[in-house]
Amino acid sequence: MEQELEGARRLHEQSEESRASLAHQVEEMRVELLRLRKEKSDLQLQTCQTRGDHAFREEGRAAGTERREGRESSRY
Repeated sequence: MEQELEGARRLHEQSEESRASLAHQVEEMRVELLRLRKEKSDLQLQTCQTRGDHAFREEGRAAGTERREGRESSRY
């Protein structure tokens, strides 16, 4: 009977160790997921800003071209 109890105690300890290990792995995965979400969000923000800057520059170039063309046609 004592051997059975000892065996059950060992199984219980192993089970608890496995549970703690799994809980630790889940926590590490949660932290990694949060890091990746932030990284993705930062990259999306960078992309939007880059596109916005590019569009702004293109609009500026187009406006500058229109102004130059307007000046040239007013000279003639």
